Amino acid sequence: MIYLIILLIIAIISVLIIVKNVIELLRNKIKLSTEIASVYLAIRNNVINEKYKFSEKELHIKIMSVKNNINLYGSKKLKEKFKEWEDNINTDKRLWNWIELMTISKNDIYIDRKKITPDEIFQSLLASREDAEKLKKEWNVT
Repeated sequence: MIYLIILLIIAIISVLIIVKNVIELLRNKIKLSTEIASVYLAIRNNVINEKYKFSEKELHIKIMSVKNNINLYGSKKLKEKFKEWEDNINTDKRLWNWIELMTISKNDIYIDRKKITPDEIFQSLLASREDAEKLKKEWNVT
């Protein structure tokens, strides 16, 4: 009987450790998603508004932090999208790729909810749907 109680206690402790680790992973994914959104706003200000919220060095450090955290906590899809962003860094698609990165990050967190689309995020960041469509045409994205 005592062995059964000990095994039950060990099982409960094991489950609690697993739950703690899952919660910690979710916290890190939420932090990563917030970091990606923060970098997007800095990039957007640098490109569209030509206001530098961050210096180029600070922006580079933030992007490297995002890259490191994607490698630690990101899904395969998130890693692939970051690589695509790096490949398009000197094109007009760079902001759209970052919006797609934000979308994947958000969808990784909210497993059971409706999937968010890049268009929904993009339109929420601009004044109107027309502005969003105009920029998408300029950037040559669909």
